[in-house]
Amino acid sequence: MLQSRIGTACGVRRRHGCLVLTMAHLAAQLADYRPEPLHLNDNAMQSLLSPAAESDTKNMFSPTRVSKEQAEDYLGSGQLESRLRTLPEGLPGRRHPVTAVAQMTGFALAGAILAIGHHVYFVSLHLTPSDGTVRVGGQSVPRQKITNFLATVFIFLVKLCLSQSISKAFDQRLWYTVRRRALRLSGLDALFSALGDPTAFLNLEMVCRAKMAAGLAFIAWTATFAVIPVPGSLTVQSIETQSVVDMSVPTINLAKDPAGGAIYTFGPIRDYRTPGPIAQSAANKALVDEAFATWPSPCGSDSDCSYNLTFFAPSFKCSAPTNSAIQSVVPLWSVQTATKGTDTDTLNVQYVTVASTTLSQTKCTSFNSTYSLTVEFRDNQQTINISEITLGSSFGTAGTIIIDDPTYRPALAAIKDAVSTALVGSVFQDPQTGLTVSGLALYSALANNTISTNPVFLPNTPQLIEQLLTNTTISMIARNLWNTTVSAHVVRDVNVFVYQPHALWAGYGAAVSVTLLCMAVGLHALWCNGGGGGKAFSLIMATTRNPALDGVTNRALHEKEYRETYGKLRFLYTNLGDREVDRLAFRES
Repeated sequence: MLQSRIGTACGVRRRHGCLVLTMAHLAAQLADYRPEPLHLNDNAMQSLLSPAAESDTKNMFSPTRVSKEQAEDYLGSGQLESRLRTLPEGLPGRRHPVTAVAQMTGFALAGAILAIGHHVYFVSLHLTPSDGTVRVGGQSVPRQKITNFLATVFIFLVKLCLSQSISKAFDQRLWYTVRRRALRLSGLDALFSALGDPTAFLNLEMVCRAKMAAGLAFIAWTATFAVIPVPGSLTVQSIETQSVVDMSVPTINLAKDPAGGAIYTFGPIRDYRTPGPIAQSAANKALVDEAFATWPSPCGSDSDCSYNLTFFAPSFKCSAPTNSAIQSVVPLWSVQTATKGTDTDTLNVQYVTVASTTLSQTKCTSFNSTYSLTVEFRDNQQTINISEITLGSSFGTAGTIIIDDPTYRPALAAIKDAVSTALVGSVFQDPQTGLTVSGLALYSALANNTISTNPVFLPNTPQLIEQLLTNTTISMIARNLWNTTVSAHVVRDVNVFVYQPHALWAGYGAAVSVTLLCMAVGLHALWCNGGGGGKAFSLIMATTRNPALDGVTNRALHEKEYRETYGKLRFLYTNLGDREVDRLAFRES
C-alpha cells in the first residue's frame, strides 16, 4: 500500500520537485504507520516449526555458517589467533602449562629413578646366597620370596609412572588433534576413551583421522610391555665356591684319654692288661671288611671338602716271608699269644701258602709311627689317601706297662694287641673231620680259598697284616674319640642370585626411551595449545557450550530419522565464527 501511494505521487508529478514531494509523503506515512498484530493459526505454527523452517533458521542464525574467506581472514590475524589458543587462560578445567609439564616430566623422572633403584637393588644381590630366610614381622620368609616381591613392586611402580607420563602427553595431543581435525562423534568417543578402553582402537575414524593421538594411546597400552624381560635379569644359579675353613674333625690322640674312657683295661696296680672293647671291635671290623671304617663329612652333606691329618699311632712292619718245605703235619695258620715278659712288640705268623708243600713264616714288628693322611669328601663319598707312614721307635712294650706311662705306650699296645688278638689262633686240616679252627674265626680275609677243605693263605699275607693294623688305626678315627682343628679346603655348590644388567636395561631402557619420545610429542602439543588439557568434566562442559551444537543435539534427541544423519556429522573444536566472540567450542564442521 505504501509503495502504490508513492508510485502514484511520482506518476502525477513528473516535474523536478517530485523527489522532494515523495520523501515528504514517505515521512508522513511512516509517522502514521502502526504494525498490526500477527495472528497465526495452528497450521502456520506447524509450518514454522517444521524441519525445513528449522533448517532455514539454522542457516540464518547459526554461527557455524562462516565463509571460507571470512575464516581465513579471521584466523590469519596473529593477534586474534593468540587470543584463541586451544586452551586459553581462564578456561574451566584447563591446567597451567607448568603443571602439565611437571606432571609429564615428573612421572617420567620418577619412573627412571625407580628403574635405577631396581638396578642398584639387583647389584646388591649379585652372587649372594639365595637360600635362607628373612625375619619379617616375627615370621621366617624365604629370601627368594622377599626378593621376588620387591622386584615386582619395582616393576609395577616403573610401569605406573611411565604409563602416567605417556597418558599426560596423550591428553595434550588429544586437544591438539580436535583443534585441527574434524571427527565424527564415534571418533571423538573413541579418542576420549582410548586410554581406558582398548576396543576404542577398532574405530577407524579415530585411527585414520587422529593417527598421532591414537598412536600415543596405543603406546600407553603397550610400551610398558617392554619391561617383560626385566624379571629375567635376576636368576638363581648354582655355582661352585671354594674356601679354606678351620673346622673340627675327628683324629687320633693317644696321649689323651678319650671322653668315653680308656681304650684298654688295666689291673689293680694300674697296669695295662688287654685292649678295650672299642679297640677290639675296630680290629675285628677292619679284618672282616678288609678296609677301614669311614665317618661323616665334617663339612656337611651339601659340600665337598678335603683336609690333611697327622697323628701318632701303631703300625706293623712285617719281614719278607721265609719259605720251607713241609716235613710233617703243621697248622695251615698259626699265631701264638705273646708271653708277658718277652718281646711283645713282635708278632710271629706261620701259614701255608701251597697246600702240603710250602710253609711260610713272617715276623711283624710294631712301631710308633707318624701317619700323614689326606681325607677327601666328594658327593658324600669318603676317600682317604695315606700320604706317608713314617716309622718311629719300637714300642718297648715288653714286661709290665703302667698306664700312667707318659709315652702313651698302653694306648699303642691296645691297638696293636687288638689286631694281634684278631689273628691269634690256628687252623688245622684234618682228613677225617675237615677244618679245625681254634681262636681265629675271621681268617677268610687272609685265605685264598675258604670253600676248600684244605685252604691256603695268600702269598702277600705280610702286607695284609700290615694293612690290617693300618686299617684298624684309621678306623679308630671313625669312633670320634678325639678331635682336632684343621684348615679344610671346602668346595660348596651354593645357590646364588646372578644379575644380568643388560636384560634389565633392555626392558627399562626401551620403556624410558619411548616415554621420552611421547613426552616430546606432548610438550609440542602443550606449547601449541597454550595450556594443559585433560578430560575433566569442567573442561568438557566449557568446550561444548554452543547453541548450534545444542540445536543439532536436541534434534537428534527428538527425531529418530535424524539420528543417522547426526552420527555422520563431523565436529571440530574451533572458534565460533564471530570476530566479537573470544571463545572456542565444538561445532559442526
